[in-house]
Amino acid sequence: MDLLPTVGTGPFTVRNLPPSRPTRTDAPELLFFVRPRVLSGAFDGPGENVLRVESRRMRVRRRRRAEEDAQKVPATMVFPLVFCILPCLFIAVIGPAGITMLQNLRVP
Repeated sequence: MDLLPTVGTGPFTVRNLPPSRPTRTDAPELLFFVRPRVLSGAFDGPGENVLRVESRRMRVRRRRRAEEDAQKVPATMVFPLVFCILPCLFIAVIGPAGITMLQNLRVP
């Protein structure tokens, strides 16, 4: 059953929503949006308030997810920093000084 003809024939209510629609996707953001929208249609509430509240909630969720990802970044950067970048930097900075010291120690 296609959703477009059922929604297009009348108001967006629980009766017009196919029962298989919420289970056809695994996106929680979509379910968080559809359920309040369907309930507002069932109680004849204004849809714009629902959209405003849900958009605010989605922004908060996105911000929390971004903050959690930002907290994980230092842990993921440790391995490349320690094993790739710092050894190269150590060789470039200390290497010439070490070679010069070895040459000065060998010459009596």
